[in-house]
Amino acid sequence: MDVAIIGAGAVGLLTAAHIAKVGGNVTVYTRRKEQAETINELGILLIQGQAEETIKVNAKPLKGRISERLIILTVKQYHLESVISMLGEIEKTQSILFLQNGMGHVKLLSKLIDDITILLGVVEHGALKRDDRSVEHTGIGKIQLSIYRGDHSSLDCLQQLGTSNFPFEHRKDWREMLSNKLAANAVINSLTALYRVQNGALIEEPEFYEMMEQVFNEVDDVLQLSKREDTWENILTICERTAGNTSSMLKDFQMGRKTELEAILGYLIHTANDKNVNVPILTFLFKSLKGLEGRFISC
Repeated sequence: MDVAIIGAGAVGLLTAAHIAKVGGNVTVYTRRKEQAETINELGILLIQGQAEETIKVNAKPLKGRISERLIILTVKQYHLESVISMLGEIEKTQSILFLQNGMGHVKLLSKLIDDITILLGVVEHGALKRDDRSVEHTGIGKIQLSIYRGDHSSLDCLQQLGTSNFPFEHRKDWREMLSNKLAANAVINSLTALYRVQNGALIEEPEFYEMMEQVFNEVDDVLQLSKREDTWENILTICERTAGNTSSMLKDFQMGRKTELEAILGYLIHTANDKNVNVPILTFLFKSLKGLEGRFISC
């Protein structure tokens, strides 16, 4: 299967490496020409524990039309609109998989032609980009997939490319799937970024745990989660399984990068306002982190 991975950050490199490892014909599309040249010359270095493996893929700077049958978008949500505009015309035979945090990107889907298949996904792996070609698989999870519209062919192909270390799992309800991930992002990413702690600290410190519960309650007030208790237990499991990991939002702060605040907390607050739901804790979190972002982050 010909696969285009657009975005060569941690998730993009990890996804490209695992799909190519099992025989997928992968091309990684990068923002910088230098990164594409490095990947073409040296391949992707996949680090898993003490093991390192070099995996060969194609790489190109992102310019114009993409010809691969499956396009996987791994860029941050705030880059999506500009990336979509760069893709050019998408053929009816192509499919697009969106792998973003939050739910704000769903409104962009109306800009794509009606005939193409659109998949939505959430990533539950831990990944850390070491340099332009190196990615560490810091936590084995899964990628959940759901069909937003179209047929099952691309989803079936991805499931066949999955492995025990990198499985793809089908979910019938895309809205439920994205809502559950959004709840986890809102609780874990926001609090770890504010407290500057790794994920496990949230369940180890009683005061942090209490804040998790309060944030989660407001998220549920907004999203009206269909399986509230299951979603909460999943958040606790993520904290346990990735106890030594740094959340993506905290990592963005540490690296001086723009965060996904708008995609996560911003989306929840806008939705709460539309529903006339009071969310003082989410608002405090958003304004606190936005202030820190403006003070210390160079966008």
